[in-house]
Amino acid sequence: MTIEHYDLIQEYPKFKNTILILNMIDANFKRLFDEYHALSMQFNTSDGDTEFVGTIAEDEANRRRRFLKHALFGMLQNSH
Repeated sequence: MTIEHYDLIQEYPKFKNTILILNMIDANFKRLFDEYHALSMQFNTSDGDTEFVGTIAEDEANRRRRFLKHALFGMLQNSH
């Protein structure tokens, strides 16, 4: 199974400025954003290809990443 790296700004381009501002002024947003980014990077190798063994830990990390993405999106919507 291949999963592409999804940068939050690429996912939500209309929120680009809001993402940048919240990263500077909202410690909770920054913490969640950094965790989302770190988890996303775990799914990528240096050349952009991803190989999964399908372990429970990987499934849990992917679920956590989806949870963070939804939480961050909610914060972005509420900031407008």
